[in-house]
Amino acid sequence: MQFRAAVFVIFLVLSAMASAMDVATPHTFGHLSNYGSQLNADGTLLLHVQRNAGRTSVIVSKADGSGAITLVRPEENLVIYFSAWAQKTNRIVVSAGIRGGVEMLLAFDIELDRQVDGADQARNVQRVDLLASLKSPETYFVSALARDNLAFPIALFRDSERPAQHSLFQLDMGPGALRPVERDGDIIRFNFAACPEQAFGLKFDSAADGSIASIAYLIKQADTWRELRRINEESSTAGSALVSCSETEREVYFLDADARDFLSLATYDLDSVRGKQLSTDQGDIVNIHFNRQSGRVESYATEYDKPEWHAVSVAASKLDRHLGNRFPDGFDVFSCSADGKTCLLSGAMKGQIETTYLWREAQADNLLPLYVSRSDLAAWQLQPQSAQRIRARDGIELTAFVTMPSRTCPAEGCMTVILVHGGPGERDGVRADPITQWLAARGFLVISANYRGSHGVGKQLEALGRQQWGLQMQDDLDDVARWAIDHGLSDSARIAFMGNGYGGFASLNAVMREENHYACAVNMSGMTDLAEFIAQRARAMPEIESELHSRIGDPSDGDARKRLRLQSPIGKVSALHVPILVTAVENDPYEPLANILEFERSIAASGKGAWLSLFVLKGTGHVFNSESNEKLAWRLVDRFLARCMKEKADPGTDELTKAVFARSDDGLHLLP
Repeated sequence: MQFRAAVFVIFLVLSAMASAMDVATPHTFGHLSNYGSQLNADGTLLLHVQRNAGRTSVIVSKADGSGAITLVRPEENLVIYFSAWAQKTNRIVVSAGIRGGVEMLLAFDIELDRQVDGADQARNVQRVDLLASLKSPETYFVSALARDNLAFPIALFRDSERPAQHSLFQLDMGPGALRPVERDGDIIRFNFAACPEQAFGLKFDSAADGSIASIAYLIKQADTWRELRRINEESSTAGSALVSCSETEREVYFLDADARDFLSLATYDLDSVRGKQLSTDQGDIVNIHFNRQSGRVESYATEYDKPEWHAVSVAASKLDRHLGNRFPDGFDVFSCSADGKTCLLSGAMKGQIETTYLWREAQADNLLPLYVSRSDLAAWQLQPQSAQRIRARDGIELTAFVTMPSRTCPAEGCMTVILVHGGPGERDGVRADPITQWLAARGFLVISANYRGSHGVGKQLEALGRQQWGLQMQDDLDDVARWAIDHGLSDSARIAFMGNGYGGFASLNAVMREENHYACAVNMSGMTDLAEFIAQRARAMPEIESELHSRIGDPSDGDARKRLRLQSPIGKVSALHVPILVTAVENDPYEPLANILEFERSIAASGKGAWLSLFVLKGTGHVFNSESNEKLAWRLVDRFLARCMKEKADPGTDELTKAVFARSDDGLHLLP
């Protein structure tokens, strides 16, 4: 089956088309998601962070979600680093940044009204700029980002107009305010709200180029500083950090990226400074629930093939007994009141999207749903994304996730999409994915996999991806497809590969290996020439050049450049023998259009142009640059896969003929 080449620039989508395409397409661009939930100490008020189409809001409400007040509005366009309740007051602290580099530290004082039912209602909110007292403020050191699991973030700010000895201030999460930081020589003192009597210290060691080579965490005992733990920059980037302290337990808690293959949780005795591992589970720590009064760890969650929650305290064990059987893929606890009688937790019941619930001990069997993790999946009947362990050809264990289609497959097996995640330092899991669920609803068996180079499934597997783009990383994906065929799941003649970014690169490579006989591939803004990709990213961000060379290769070396080309789709165009769909964005900061067009020219020069369909979205962005263009792209994918698999396309794709396309005959110029 041959496809006629199509090289288009999409610059207008008619409103009639947009309404027709609202039928069950993924909304990865313009969906509503919720994360970062936390109760106040009384368990009466809820703080949560909401994201919609790249814009973030911070909201406070009653614990049941009613009476919501927006603290940070989406139109402010702020990047939220962390948001948390102060320990001793009804004050919320938000660390944020304006796109472009300006840092902000905001406090919101919540004035309460006591309701007839005894619940608190947030009434007036006063917004305070905590950095206003500093003449020239800048962030000096922050150990917390939105994804981190810190009970009390270590946040230091500097006033560059003050003398160095008196220029530093710490965010004290007890009252939620800045306080001056004392220096002890080259050691910067700080405190944890849960251990007010214990002095901690930070010491930064510099490399020859002036960058930070290592960070030492210290505690002071009998007027002597003792080193608790020293970490280098790589370990810090991987997640190592001091995360909490408990005066009552006489313990310090440390996220450790060095001790094991996975990010784990360690404790250190405050008196002996001896350490031990608290978590020894397979999988990275993905969340920790701390008691915000005492600072101690109540529970933690790990994830390898699926999330697993681990109770540490008696109170957490009781919660597990109440709720453990309600969530087949596990649940996670975000936050609890100081008395442990009211908690926020998140989990997915069978066939449903992951949802945040309010649990009260007085109503232990009842869960009050507050909001879903993704609004675009809320109305869908979801197919399970089941984890499978697969052995690669060299014996390495891979984790794959199999989602069966919504209809019965024929005897020869299911038509299948191997959905390759991007990065490649991302990961797949059992949590419902909108693209996976859309494909399953369209009748495809969907398989995704954490191949070597993926993040979050062990440092060893991630390290095995170095210098293996298009090589052993590609072998892993072929091994996953072979596993599906050998187990009778997939029809070997109807397997497609699809992905964006690295996933698109791997999808093209899959069908350009001469020994492979897949049906087709979809590449959304994926790189086509590794040497050019590395060189362009290094020009844009010189600080990551050495890491790019280490992870992928050094194109400045002539022999290495030749190898990189042979590992890339542009070096394999002569092997193309099946249809490929490529979508790109006119101004893409990661994969410039010039690379895509050079790839198109190479295909044409090889006499393979009939196999390529190329669509370029006008504007700026990576993969998708607007919600309407995303919907259009999925309709293109739906039509392409239907033709590839010899299936009937969704009738909605007929609306593609109503879109206005600008034709570029030579593929070199974008038409107005």
